[in-house]
Amino acid sequence: MVFLRKVRKAALAFACMMSAPVTIMAAMTVATEAQAATLTSIQVSGNVRVDSATIRSYVPVRIGQNYTQSDLNATLSALFVTGLFANVTVTGTSGTIFIVVVENPVAVQVAFVGNRKVDDNELAEIVQTANRGVVSQSLIAADTRRIMDRYDQIGRTVTVTVDIQSVGENAANVVFNIQEGDRIRIDTIDFVGNVAFSDRQLSTVIRTRDSNLLSWLTKNDVYSEQGAAIDGELLRLFYVENGYADFQVLSVDAVFDEARASYVVTFNVSEGPLYRFGPIAIDSTIPGMDGATLRSAVHVVEGRVFSSRDLERTLEDITVRLANAGHPFAAVTPRANRDYANSTIGLTFMVDEAARNYIERIEIVGNTRTRDYVIRREFDLAEGDAYNRVLVNRIERRLLNLGIFDDVSINEQRGSGPDRVVLVVTVAERRTGEVSATAGYSTADGLIGELSLTEQNFLGRGQYLRIALSIGRNNRNISVSFTEPYFLGRRLPIGFDVYTRQTRATAARPFTSTVYGGQIRLGLTLTEHLSTQISYRFNSTTIAESDNQDLFPDGRTVTSAVGYGVTYSNVNSAQNPTRGFYFNAAIEYAGLGGNNSFLRTTVDTRAYVPLGYRSPLTAAFRVRAGNITGVGQDVRVLDNFFLGGDDIRGFADLGFGPRTDNADAQAIGGRNYVIGTAELRFPLPIVGDLGFRAALFADAGVLTGVDGPLPGPTPFLDDAGLRASVGASVMWASPFGLIRVDFSKVLSASPYDVQQPIRLSVGGTF
Repeated sequence: MVFLRKVRKAALAFACMMSAPVTIMAAMTVATEAQAATLTSIQVSGNVRVDSATIRSYVPVRIGQNYTQSDLNATLSALFVTGLFANVTVTGTSGTIFIVVVENPVAVQVAFVGNRKVDDNELAEIVQTANRGVVSQSLIAADTRRIMDRYDQIGRTVTVTVDIQSVGENAANVVFNIQEGDRIRIDTIDFVGNVAFSDRQLSTVIRTRDSNLLSWLTKNDVYSEQGAAIDGELLRLFYVENGYADFQVLSVDAVFDEARASYVVTFNVSEGPLYRFGPIAIDSTIPGMDGATLRSAVHVVEGRVFSSRDLERTLEDITVRLANAGHPFAAVTPRANRDYANSTIGLTFMVDEAARNYIERIEIVGNTRTRDYVIRREFDLAEGDAYNRVLVNRIERRLLNLGIFDDVSINEQRGSGPDRVVLVVTVAERRTGEVSATAGYSTADGLIGELSLTEQNFLGRGQYLRIALSIGRNNRNISVSFTEPYFLGRRLPIGFDVYTRQTRATAARPFTSTVYGGQIRLGLTLTEHLSTQISYRFNSTTIAESDNQDLFPDGRTVTSAVGYGVTYSNVNSAQNPTRGFYFNAAIEYAGLGGNNSFLRTTVDTRAYVPLGYRSPLTAAFRVRAGNITGVGQDVRVLDNFFLGGDDIRGFADLGFGPRTDNADAQAIGGRNYVIGTAELRFPLPIVGDLGFRAALFADAGVLTGVDGPLPGPTPFLDDAGLRASVGASVMWASPFGLIRVDFSKVLSASPYDVQQPIRLSVGGTF
């Protein structure tokens, strides 16, 4: 019996073993059928707003086709990605796919509560949750991050919570509750590894500043990774322009001090050796454009300190010359030969015909306000023209110099063919409108206040508009200026100025006057640095309450004048020039109607020379001259040149030049003048990085010549003597304008001149 039981157990076990594969195969068959079932219908439920057909469209298979589990997973993912649903379930049974959705609510209103430092309009542009848009948790989380990033950019801590308030079926109000914290400032900026340039010199190169008395106004004491990257690139450009071709920013370390709620930022740099230019050569394969022909376009000089700016100018000028000579596809490639032992970089400019690539299309992105044509008109290239990267780089720089963009980049993409290039212009617009109220003090006019509205990109058209009202103790001025930089679609800046000036009588000006006038001007840009301008000016001047009817009779004088000028300028900065040359010559003829007739000529020449690549010293020189000659009549006293404290320091306004020889000692100006100035400028390190500078100066000049005898007749003094002075100045580039204090000692003067050893002025420099 026992044996039989054992036999039965063995037989049962064998049967089970034999049936197991059949069971597994059956299960696999069922699984395969489930995974490859034929789709007969798609059932959608739970949707209120979203149409069922729209939901079905996300199923990757159609009725009558087989579907698998991967198709169900793909449907689930695709529906979630839309952001329309809070929950989605996708199942498949007996040829039917069942889709059950829970829709995200629609935002009825999006509000911001607690924000003061960033206004509602700016936050509304940042977040993607919008009125009548879908409210999803992923979108809310991303918007919260965007708000926090914006506060990080302005250097302020913030806590953001979101309240989603149901206001009906599938509808909600979204409230971003913002709790603003304290500002996170930069306490200290350090540089490690710099030898050639001091910490102070490098701190003027970067945009970021440590906290100071004016940080509340300038807002440049905020740390961000993006700002640190920009500062690193600015440092690299500065070093490479000054001979350090191997310069690197090794790291930027920002350590946050929680106790002081401030950062200590350290730039770790590696300068490398100072390089000079080695032997320079041109190797050209272009017929008729050999090295001798192109040599005048080369701005690099053997033995001079290496400069990436000089190298870039050379590449650009050679390329432009080749294009103008009918070789738009020519490529200029600098081949560098480094001599590490002698720290020199020799250059051979290889000039060859390159592959013929054409511009298929120009695309512009990022300009939400600026019109496309404002950007396109800066291109010397158009669709269908030859593509040349050097010329594109010049366009990129030109767009950035417009002053209406924070950043400009032009990238090329492959076009429809191997010889076609698509240029993508990406711009980051800056806020170009400015409302400013400034106040200051002048020893000539006492308290001065000005309210102005300036827009450099008026209506997104790249136009300049300025409206200003200034009020002083003895004057009131209103002016409106407008400039259209492209007249008739060409680089012809045209504009107008309208103004009114009212002045009260002073000791130096014994009359009141009212001036109404304006001018129209049209410019022509000849080259990057050379331009000309013609203008027409109309002035109506009314004098009243004059204490000297002989020299300044009451009445109205109308001046109608046409002018012409030419300007050359390659200075590196309009606000604080340290390198370059400026020249302006202008002539104006009055007599086209009106009752005033004269010919006025002026010349203004300036030069700025840095005293060594490592030195913060800058030598500045200026020479000015002028002449006015009556046409068919004597020159009115009021039309003479009147010079004073800003021209030769140490003298008061109207303090030198011809003067009446009587008790009034009235300044009557002169028909001719020559003024020369030399300055040695340098920063003031004793007051931190607040924009203070100082200068040692020497001024000299002469103002002479009066059409006489004067009415009356009035005796006058004019010895044509040289006036000269020396002294020192302290300047502050404040947010309210340049404030300058001059301490002067007069070396040469006439007995009747009026001296002023200390002078305070707001605005005005050269």
